Amino acid sequence: VREGLKLIRLKNVADAAAAAGAMQIDEAVYRSTGEVVLDEQLARDAAALYLDAEGGLDYVVNVLPNRVEVSVSRQATTGFLRVIGIDGVEVSAAASAEPRYGVESAGP
Repeated sequence: VREGLKLIRLKNVADAAAAAGAMQIDEAVYRSTGEVVLDEQLARDAAALYLDAEGGLDYVVNVLPNRVEVSVSRQATTGFLRVIGIDGVEVSAAASAEPRYGVESAGP
């Protein structure tokens, strides 16, 4: 059960880092063309800053013009599995996010 909670926590971290990156719109492109694309360096930096603050992670951040992809992993200690000699496992998760803009609906 503890390992499942660690996986959920890691998935939440990956989601939040991808979302942080996806907020980094290239404003110059948007102002000149109206096209929403990511500032790739700012997006990578924002996601990495979030992941670095979490600490203890191995990660890869991939930024495309319209999406941020994040893969994270960490070593997690085990509880019950220690009884059979398994002291740790690698837990990994991935997430992606795209910039959101405009009004999609009148409701929340």
